[in-house]
Amino acid sequence: MYTNQMYRFASRPRCTAERPTCGSPYLFCDTRGFPHCVSKIKLNGLCIGFEGFDACFNGTCQMGRCRPGPTPASFVPQTQLSQMQRAQILQRQVRFVDCFNRHPCCETWAGIGECHRNGNFMRQYCQAACHICSPSFNANSECVDRHISCRQWRINNQCRGNSDLFMEENCRQSCGFCGTPKNASCPISVLIIIALYFSPEKEKEKV
Repeated sequence: MYTNQMYRFASRPRCTAERPTCGSPYLFCDTRGFPHCVSKIKLNGLCIGFEGFDACFNGTCQMGRCRPGPTPASFVPQTQLSQMQRAQILQRQVRFVDCFNRHPCCETWAGIGECHRNGNFMRQYCQAACHICSPSFNANSECVDRHISCRQWRINNQCRGNSDLFMEENCRQSCGFCGTPKNASCPISVLIIIALYFSPEKEKEKV
């Protein structure tokens, strides 16, 4: 009884698709499915599936890992949303499926059997092409945005940089990549790509 009079417990932080903010620098709003507040991920931690979210503390999610860098702009709520805007937000919320390729050559590699020959790499970077999950996009449509955050990423100048391979694969329309065939550099062996991703220098960067 005595301690109950001393303490007041705050309610659990909540967020919505219309207001994706949790009111704390240590939390972010995961709007995939039912919106809810989640603790941010520390630098160098895994953030696969959270590209475009303010999921990393003092950093950004790049190629599935939290890297130091400028954080996404804070959410600024509008005073009022129209009925059409509300419907669009809810529609995007329901349709989002976290199933993507993270390299523009994934479909080419999958077509020549790399899903079986180099399973560990392909399962991590080419989930859609290897049918590990069921994507919501049409793989036959190349000049499209496959991720709902592509337009915002373009505004934030993220088409080039550490996430350029993900952007070349999933944000071709917003980032203006449609003029070059996606498989232009795909004759490169997946073994060479693996060597580049998991070289000693790259492993040191992850530590």
